[in-house]
Amino acid sequence: MKVKATVLAVLSLLLVYAPASAAAPSAAAKMTTAGMATLNGSTAPALTSVFPGDRIATEQKARTTLSFPGGDAVVIPEMTRVELGEASGRPLVNLESGTLSVLSKGASRVVILAHGARITAVNGSVFDVTMHGNLLRVVARKGMARVETANRTGNVEAGKALTATMAPNNAAPAGVGHSAFTAKDWEITGGVAAAATGVGVGVYEAEKSNSASPAVQ
Repeated sequence: MKVKATVLAVLSLLLVYAPASAAAPSAAAKMTTAGMATLNGSTAPALTSVFPGDRIATEQKARTTLSFPGGDAVVIPEMTRVELGEASGRPLVNLESGTLSVLSKGASRVVILAHGARITAVNGSVFDVTMHGNLLRVVARKGMARVETANRTGNVEAGKALTATMAPNNAAPAGVGHSAFTAKDWEITGGVAAAATGVGVGVYEAEKSNSASPAVQ
């Protein structure tokens, strides 16, 4: 009888704690799409939640926006592929190819990864990131963007652009993320219209002023 009572007690505990452990993970962001885009290979709805591990691809004349807690946004225009992730509680957007724009309201938590480079906003910033093959370009429209690779770190100020060729660092162990890549032909130039909005950010701001962005659950 004692054994039977013990088994019943264990089963009762499992029933109590199982729902909590099986609870769905919190969404990383809200995804709003205009035009044709795919989410994990299927047609993306106009409005949905996205999670770490999700893959997004936009087609011609399409645009999708990721709205993160705290007010940050990432605008993904046409012909761009990204994958979402998370590290140390911070959302990651891995730009595989194409272009995206980051709109940071303040102390940004969103991290952009692009062929081994790690790009973050410095305070309130607007910047574009383009990845074409192994060529990286970061354009700061407002504020400042910080770019980190295995061998170089630098800040791109408003009105300036960074161009770098990314290459694997054979001396670094595999699987160490951005530190396994080096930046060659690193060059920061001026002459970019700092007042110009990033790719799609102006559209996002206009839409947001007309209708409140849904909160992430």
